[in-house]
Parts: sequence; structure tokens; C-alpha cells
Amino acid sequence: MATTATPIQQPLRSSAERLADSLVQAGLVSVGWCAAVVLAHRVEPTAAVRQLALGIHLAGLAVGFGAVLAVDAVALRVLLRRSSGLAGAIRFAGAAEAWIWSGFAALAVSGVFLRPHFGSPWTVLSLFAVLLVGLNGVYARDLRRLLTALPATATAGDVPRRLALRGLVSGAVSQAAWWTAIVIGLLGR
Repeated sequence: MATTATPIQQPLRSSAERLADSLVQAGLVSVGWCAAVVLAHRVEPTAAVRQLALGIHLAGLAVGFGAVLAVDAVALRVLLRRSSGLAGAIRFAGAAEAWIWSGFAALAVSGVFLRPHFGSPWTVLSLFAVLLVGLNGVYARDLRRLLTALPATATAGDVPRRLALRGLVSGAVSQAAWWTAIVIGLLGR
């Protein structure tokens, strides 16, 4: 009788339930993004409020993007076979998720009070990069949940090619979107 390795975590939802969950989460990210943009058009912060918002914005960047960089670094080590700890990388990504989303939320809320220049195409590009970060975060969460169905002893070579490719694309999109928003923000566009 053949035995199967214990999965990292049994998937609890069907693909239809996962899709519905992802659509709800993507909707919440989109509504939150729209609300932040609308509020930023209407808010007239004082200089003191703007300075406080900038501090919160930078802290949110450090927390959110710092966690993203840590997750990506751990995942890259596994993909490059410098570490065999796929299960540990998946658990690390799950643990970092709260930090990523809290940093993202801090960025969105504080951005309302930073008086973005909506007439600038650079600002518009930055805002859409932020939306892409959030939507890709929902997508990455679903990918992580799919990876938890792999056996606890799985290595990077055991990840189905399609799932590995989806993970690489998600990581590339994440990095491109985060860096686009950061560079535009640093240049003051």
C-alpha cells in the first residue's frame, strides 16, 4: 500500500470557493483604493497633519514592503535551491501576510493626507501601481494557499511548473508595482 506525504495544510475550499473568496477580497481592495482616491481629492490637510501622514506613510512602506522583500528573498532562496525549506517558506509567507497588509493599509490611509498631485500622469501611474500591488496581493494569497496542498517534504522541484510560473509572475508584478510607486513617490511626481 502506497503512503502519501502529509500536506503542509489541507486545502479547505474548492476552486469555486477560492475564486469567490478572491473576488470578494479583490473587490474590497478596489473599493478601499477608490475610497482613498476620492477622499484624497476632498481632504485639505494642515502642514502638521501632512507631516504626520508622511511619517505613517514611511512606516507603512517599511513594514509592508519590508515584509514583501523578506518573503521574496526566502522564496527566491528556495527556487534557486539554496534552501530546501519550501514548507518553511510557505509558512513564513503566511506569517508575513499580516505585516504586508497592515503596511499596505497604512500607506493607503496616510496617502489620503499627502495631497497627491492628481493632474500629474506620474501620480496617476503611482496610484494604479498601488492598486496593482493590492490586487496582486490577493492573487499571491491564493497561490500560497494552493502551495499548502503540497506534501510537507516537497522541494521547489516538486512544485508543479504552472504553479511555479504563476508564483514567479506574481513576484515580478509585485516588485515592479512596489518599485514604480516608490520611485515616483521619491521623485515627488
